Amino acid sequence: MELSPKLYRIIVRPKWFNHSLLNHTFLTCFDFSDKTVLDFGCGIGTSSIIFPKDNYIGVDCDSSRIKYARRLYPNNKFITMSADNIPIPNRSIDYILVMSVLHHISNNQLRQVLNEFSRILNNNGKIIIVEPCLYQNCNLCNWFMTHIDKGKYIRQESEYTRILHQADYYTHTLKRFHQLGLYNKIMMIASPHRKE
Repeated sequence: MELSPKLYRIIVRPKWFNHSLLNHTFLTCFDFSDKTVLDFGCGIGTSSIIFPKDNYIGVDCDSSRIKYARRLYPNNKFITMSADNIPIPNRSIDYILVMSVLHHISNNQLRQVLNEFSRILNNNGKIIIVEPCLYQNCNLCNWFMTHIDKGKYIRQESEYTRILHQADYYTHTLKRFHQLGLYNKIMMIASPHRKE
């Protein structure tokens, strides 16, 4: 069952979630001042509140969520994108934020997305990834995520890392945590390996 944008905001991205994960974790780990941030798969734009509006671009392929995001955050920039093309100039982005999106993307599609990320990230650009993750010896959470979540591609940490390495990215795991009691999550950072 797909949640409406309004229900998604209430159930999946409530205000306390923004404060605890987004504000606290992101702002203590990263310096976003004067940095351009692309929120890939921005959904209803919840993450936009922690970034300066002039430096934030939210993109999503779901036009109803983009429309709702524009209503909630009228001063921010939101763009509907096609599945295989991010309408952003080359080397123009400092950070790409990917929050619970990759587990909706097959390995083949993910390789294409990572190529697009490499194209739009500047030379020091980074991807911040927060995704559901299958943990060893965590059968209940793994079952819950694979049977309840709409995403069909929830991976183990080693699978995310392998795919990123194959696409020529450096990776570093920043944090492993639980969300809503039954979701295992991982926060990673990835940077494209630039060949000079």
